[in-house]
Amino acid sequence: MCEGKSPRGARLGLLICSTFLLVLALTCIAGGVVLIIGKTAYGNELQFLRDNLKTSYTSLSISTPNVNDIDIIFITIPLGAVLLIFGALISGISILGIIAGAGQFYRFVIVFLVFIGCLFFAQIVVIICAYIDRTPFDSTVKLLLKNSLSGYTGDDGKDSFTIGWNAVMSYKKCCGVDSFDDFSVATGWSKSLGGVTLKTPAMCCITKSSPANCANTANYLTATYYNRGCYQHMWDYVTSNTGLIIFTVFFIVLLEFLCIFFAVWIICNRRSKGFTKVGSYERYN
Repeated sequence: MCEGKSPRGARLGLLICSTFLLVLALTCIAGGVVLIIGKTAYGNELQFLRDNLKTSYTSLSISTPNVNDIDIIFITIPLGAVLLIFGALISGISILGIIAGAGQFYRFVIVFLVFIGCLFFAQIVVIICAYIDRTPFDSTVKLLLKNSLSGYTGDDGKDSFTIGWNAVMSYKKCCGVDSFDDFSVATGWSKSLGGVTLKTPAMCCITKSSPANCANTANYLTATYYNRGCYQHMWDYVTSNTGLIIFTVFFIVLLEFLCIFFAVWIICNRRSKGFTKVGSYERYN
């Protein structure tokens, strides 16, 4: 591969692969921006939650908050942040690859290879670890979700965050992240509804007829989903397009591998001609 062969094919391959990576990275950034902007960007996709929540409010005889304010920022903001960071990282490396593939500055090939190599092997390690045991990942995300419940204000809460949690619990028939105990941090939740002191949010009720018949201290063990957390349901929702996710991850890893291959080809070809030093930012052929 090294001796007597022009690096033009390698440069072209590096340029193409880096360009594809940049497109994928920009797509990740765009998706992250949409998720972080919030309901103004993806609100129409939450209509199924609005419809279900209206029914639950009616059954509980709760004065219905504005369900159009619903938002699931406890899911979308962390996911959007991950997409933004990952997209920005890939974008920077891809731009280095495009410059290197253009053949103007040989030193960029070295820098690009170091960065893309570190990213590639880091991703492989993460994928393998997640496949073997995703417990460390789950525990971190659960902790963030549980801490976020400090802002929960109850079944009749009118802020978009609380309405979002109520919608998820009502639609998915679950309670809290792991269980109702997660609401112990909710200092803004009065635990009083319709003259009844609640043990769990009324949205955790199996049959939402009246909080007095389900979420009070006497009945919550049998009449609510008190020990059925929402985490797995939220995970299933986020990863519902498993095939697309697997394909995208595989395609990104494949492009990164090809970029490494072409960068090594360029370096190997240069060394076969006796150029063993990086030198200045000269053009290479």
